Amino acid sequence: EPGRGFFQAFVAATPRHDVLRLTLEKMVEYYRKALRGNRIDGSVAAELLREEPGWKMGTRTIKDAYTELRLPHRGEGVETYFLQEIKLDFHRTWYVGLKRRNLKNSCCCNYVVHDPGRSVVHFWSRIVGSTYCGRGRLDVLVDE
Repeated sequence: EPGRGFFQAFVAATPRHDVLRLTLEKMVEYYRKALRGNRIDGSVAAELLREEPGWKMGTRTIKDAYTELRLPHRGEGVETYFLQEIKLDFHRTWYVGLKRRNLKNSCCCNYVVHDPGRSVVHFWSRIVGSTYCGRGRLDVLVDE
């Protein structure tokens, strides 16, 4: 979510990291505001969605915590390391040595997680045969 949040399907941190501590505090703050008796008041979430369509608590709170702490993410001795997910179909000149996966009726097989600063792909985001990438079928790979 460029500018709005972090995609957090893969997060690694040292024990008691300040970003994760503050993220959890922000989540607790949200629930304290939303809790009405034994129920969550949906108007709090509705208000956040009006202010920012697409608001998601997890990605937004971790981004807000990181921004609030003003931690550097580039340079020597920096402990924060960002990877980025991209769809290779939109970047045909990137990683030309990496064979694209061509599957029938699948939208999302060519997403990878990479380090844009070092131009290194670390792993595929989708496993062949999973949802949006062959969906349970391993016999759908086709030659280009």
